[in-house]
Amino acid sequence: MLRGGDSLEVDRKNIGIGAVFQYFGSASTLIGGVIFYTYVVKYYSQTIYASIGVMQAILSIVTTVFIFGLSQALQHFISNHMAKGETDKVRSLLKKSFTMLVFLMSGSFLTIFLLSPILVRFLLIPAGISSASAYESVAFLSVASASYVGSTIVNSMVLGFQKFKTNGFLVLLNAITAYGSASILLYRFRDSQAVAAGWAASYTFMLIIGLIILAAIARSAKPRHSEEVRQMDMHLVLRYSIPILLASIVSTGSVYTDRLIVDTLVGGNVFAVYSYALVIASSVSFLVSPLNNILLPKFSEYFSYNDAHSIRRGIRLTINVATFIYTPIAMWIAVLGMPIILVLGKVDYIDGALPL
Repeated sequence: MLRGGDSLEVDRKNIGIGAVFQYFGSASTLIGGVIFYTYVVKYYSQTIYASIGVMQAILSIVTTVFIFGLSQALQHFISNHMAKGETDKVRSLLKKSFTMLVFLMSGSFLTIFLLSPILVRFLLIPAGISSASAYESVAFLSVASASYVGSTIVNSMVLGFQKFKTNGFLVLLNAITAYGSASILLYRFRDSQAVAAGWAASYTFMLIIGLIILAAIARSAKPRHSEEVRQMDMHLVLRYSIPILLASIVSTGSVYTDRLIVDTLVGGNVFAVYSYALVIASSVSFLVSPLNNILLPKFSEYFSYNDAHSIRRGIRLTINVATFIYTPIAMWIAVLGMPIILVLGKVDYIDGALPL
């Protein structure tokens, strides 16, 4: 099924507007992170920063496993079936996904909660946290991980409906609530578990907001033609998601496992310096993530139309962004590592210029 010129023009316009909102949301996350981590580095000890870095690593690894690759899988299938007007399959997919969502959120919560003695002894205490504070932090992380898994999958469903502006708003709101609540509670209690409490509160709030928005979007979806009600085969979704899960575990593990090893072997202060350098280095990803958020559901739509030209155009755009924008900026960050650390941090973190 091929589309007419008017449809293509509207599609380009929607992508352009969606890209603006996606980059706006991504930029807000970057700016919020810069402000938050600069605040922590300048006004708190390396021990507190190290403990925040360890908690972030734990949260990222556990949630990557329990998101289970469903974020990309649901984007693909929702976008593909909506392009075909098969809203019956989309609604079936949403219902079955919510059952799985509850299971995955529970698994994420229980994993951190049950592993708390190991996490406290081998990761949090070496970072410099007292035993009592470490156990409190893990309790908050359990809630934060479950809510983060839920909100991430729900937001991916919103992207599957190609509501790029809405998703951009959710990303912006998440940046404000996550960094804002963590900063306020850290200022009030001056302890790292306050940051974990802020994450738990903000991700739970974002899950509730995401569910409300998704319910409104799903109710407004109208079928393009009359058809019998068909059920979505979740085995197809799982076959799609499992390879993504494995790839996500490898990529996330490569980012965070070395941080946990550094924390276990050398402890708080050295880990704080190393972690801060990696936070600065990873900030350049804000250039790519909005593009990924748009292209995956659009590729799924183009695939349903057998629109090879649009798929090639999207691939070419990705290559151009990586070649002419992402790589040069990453190289400039590497070259200017020491001045960046001195401006955003302080001299105690200057050794991070080398890994940066």
